[in-house]
Amino acid sequence: MKRQPPRLASMVLRLRFSRATCEFLLGDLMEEFAEEGRTKGWYWRQTLSLLWTRPVKSESRGENCSHGGGLASCGSELRYAARGMRASRGLTAAAILAVALGVGVNTGIFTLLNGMALRPLPVRDARSMVSVYQTIRGLKNRNVNGNESYFSFPEYQNYRKNNHVFSGMLAYYPFLRATLGGERSRAVDGTLTSCNYFDVLEARPAMGRGFLPSDCVAKGASAVVVLRDGFWRSQFGADTGLIGKAITLNRTRFTVVGVAAPGFEGAEPLQVDFWAPLTMEAALNAGDDSIAADNLSWLVMMGRLKPGVSLSQARADLGVIAGRIDQRSPGRKTTLTVAVATFFGAPDERHGVLSVAAVLLAAVGLVLLIACANVANLLLARAAARRKEIAVRLSVGASRGRLIRQLLTESVLLALPGGLLGSALAFASIPALTGMALSRLPAGFPHLAIDTRPDLAVLGYSLGLTLLTGIAFGLAPALASTKLDLSTAMKEEGSGAGSVGSRNWLRNALVVVQVSVCLVLLITAGLLLRGLQAAQAVEPGFEMKNVASAQFDLQQQGYTMRGRRVFTRR
Repeated sequence: MKRQPPRLASMVLRLRFSRATCEFLLGDLMEEFAEEGRTKGWYWRQTLSLLWTRPVKSESRGENCSHGGGLASCGSELRYAARGMRASRGLTAAAILAVALGVGVNTGIFTLLNGMALRPLPVRDARSMVSVYQTIRGLKNRNVNGNESYFSFPEYQNYRKNNHVFSGMLAYYPFLRATLGGERSRAVDGTLTSCNYFDVLEARPAMGRGFLPSDCVAKGASAVVVLRDGFWRSQFGADTGLIGKAITLNRTRFTVVGVAAPGFEGAEPLQVDFWAPLTMEAALNAGDDSIAADNLSWLVMMGRLKPGVSLSQARADLGVIAGRIDQRSPGRKTTLTVAVATFFGAPDERHGVLSVAAVLLAAVGLVLLIACANVANLLLARAAARRKEIAVRLSVGASRGRLIRQLLTESVLLALPGGLLGSALAFASIPALTGMALSRLPAGFPHLAIDTRPDLAVLGYSLGLTLLTGIAFGLAPALASTKLDLSTAMKEEGSGAGSVGSRNWLRNALVVVQVSVCLVLLITAGLLLRGLQAAQAVEPGFEMKNVASAQFDLQQQGYTMRGRRVFTRR
């Protein structure tokens, strides 16, 4: 015998709401009471919560009808949507897998982009660390060592001494290759830095000390280095007695004064093994004297904002200094780029990374579009079976807007598990895939230190994309299924076969979209694979079998320019 709810509670609802509204509310309550085995106490709690809701005026019929109001309404819609998902488990599983694929690949690509160019530097109070780059026009004879947007050492000193917005300003040269001496010499990567480098980044070494102002007083006067933690462990066996001892770099003895904290990789995505003062540039780059050059772009410049100083204030203050520097060189016009410091922050580097990311996001966006079209077709098929149910709801007073909201709630609830599954798979697989790709880079290529762990930006992107996906694949079926001729729909039997023809155009359109996008992706992938195959099959013009190549860098060995010429003539 079917369980009956408390009659008094049902009577109270009939006294509180209009007939159409009451039938709608009682239908949901009685269905859950009977099918879910709810208690009479639960039924009374739901009744009392509905009594406190505020009735709203139906726009379509002008009668007093409540939509459940606030949290109670949302709870009712979510419970109804959950029951629908349990009743259609096959459709639910297919939709979740499709959404997981689409959201997962999009989240994975965005995670890589975030780690490379959007996430602030992994230092304390990262939002106050600001990178500064310049674009110079009207100057024809500018020398470049690294990137055109870098600064010379005299320019760095000018900005550092005359600004009013930074508590500290650092500079560094990121592209230093040296030779570590010993029983088995090897190439190592390093960075030349100003002596306030660790202080401004607030990255205190785990052992020893950083650089002192006295280390940068005179050129070549202080041969000291700070080692990266991973390099110290792999090369020197985590020897705690190394502090104060000497190592050989480019045939010059350097004293190890510190070991950086574990996980600290510096301000560049390229992993380095050591840091040395800028004043030791001549010893590590034999014959070079970049410090004295006032027309050479070779230093990256960053600063830490003082408390309460905004980026706009920093731009204005530095712009005044740039104007003074321009006055010394007639025709020169400097434009500064000041932003929160990230990896690949130089304008041309950032443009390259964002351009590649845009292409990849467009490609995986098409994958998500295919997934949305697939799920929308599934929902259209289910809407045909629910045609009479929707007609009954409309006939007893439910507005079309309310039904569309209910159907979109079902779609979003369907998308959330798929988004969660896809994001979890992306977060779990991206580090492994990134490590595998980096391990296959050519020998001697610097290791990229990219943090692919999810942060608030990635989580927000994943959640927003999931909600947008749920609305995208649910909106068209919701609009189509609620646009009914009530008299015809109420007379139909079964699944409403008589109305299939009127909805075929939407299904056909979705199929056309899926096929078209699939063709675009397949053709693009085919052309890419063909291009890669052609690049590998290029004939260099000579026999490559049984040929060995060797290279040497005399500059790393401390040879001057004259010494290099003499060596190559022998």
